[in-house]
Amino acid sequence: GLGDVYKRQVLVSNDFRFRSLTFYLSKPLGRGQYFLGKLAATSLLVGMLTLLPCLVLFIEYGLFSESFDYFTESVDIFFAIMGYGLLVSIGMSVILLGVAAFLQRTISIVMVWGLIFVFLPGITALLRAGTDTRYWGMLDFWGLLSQLGDLFFGVNPQLGTMALLPLEAVGALAAWLLIALWAFWHKTRAVEVVS
Repeated sequence: GLGDVYKRQVLVSNDFRFRSLTFYLSKPLGRGQYFLGKLAATSLLVGMLTLLPCLVLFIEYGLFSESFDYFTESVDIFFAIMGYGLLVSIGMSVILLGVAAFLQRTISIVMVWGLIFVFLPGITALLRAGTDTRYWGMLDFWGLLSQLGDLFFGVNPQLGTMALLPLEAVGALAAWLLIALWAFWHKTRAVEVVS
């Protein structure tokens, strides 16, 4: 929830606020290494909240079944859980890093996070219904993740829904992530490093 956003945004925005980023980048640590370190830390936190419980439930269900054949018969489910869990963990972390680097203030980050995950899905649904076009779905980050999750698990969209085509959903999600990466890179490049 919002508490998690607050905890995770501290990983990046405090680096700007307390000018730690200049210190980090004055050492033999490049921007790419800094980004990958922050991405690993935030992805681990998100993964512990999303991927880990799913894996525990998968294993628990297999242990309570009558035989261990469940594990050999459900390999596709295991890989779907891993793929979607990694997509959610890394995707949300990239968005968080971009927003936190760009805004740097806790209240602004929480407001944008709420905009992305609460306001935009509702507005997107209204726009889809009002204009009868599926392309508004490209603004719904959580909806894009959900639609790609359906692909991982082999769920076909219901007839009559205005779901994006799979390639459109992948392209829209890639655009979201590229914008977040640009925001992160733009803000970290603006930090002056004095040797």
